[in-house]
Amino acid sequence: MFSDGQDEEKYWCIADEQFPDEVLEEATDWACRNGADCSEIEPGGCCYLPNTVKDHASYAFNSYYQHMKHLGGTCYLVLIQVSKVAYETSFSHGQREDWCISDEQYPDEELQKAMEWACHNGANCDSLQPNRPCFLPSTIRDHASYAFNSYYQNMKHKGASCYFLGAAVLTALNPSHGSCKFETLP
Repeated sequence: MFSDGQDEEKYWCIADEQFPDEVLEEATDWACRNGADCSEIEPGGCCYLPNTVKDHASYAFNSYYQHMKHLGGTCYLVLIQVSKVAYETSFSHGQREDWCISDEQYPDEELQKAMEWACHNGANCDSLQPNRPCFLPSTIRDHASYAFNSYYQNMKHKGASCYFLGAAVLTALNPSHGSCKFETLP
């Protein structure tokens, strides 16, 4: 969702282009109200240009992260806010679809454990097998997203959530790609 560098001094938190402008605008407002210094993206500020929603959102998200990381603020908190805004926006526009995907900042070894649990407890993971529609890209993160979503969709009517000990988040953006279709059930 966001990019981070390798060393702590080189980490940046930027907006993901997949989110609609209205979602990024609301998340930018949230970041500006919660610790980001957004004066530089106001008209006349040194970072006002280019005047695009994505550029302003990236500046605000990174400012929040840089100002708040020593107080426990993370790029992940911005991710949660963006996902929450996207989710709420989809419902306010009459959409009733959501998908459960892996959190990009969660460690691969923990995602693997959570994915295995999901596949043994209600997720249909057949599509993740070699030569099946969702095998590629063959990464733990992609496979975990498919497994988490399958579990969530199959089990949410029984009270299951999209949590997986913090390894997953809800999104209103369809993660399907190519022949790999992520289902969504009412």
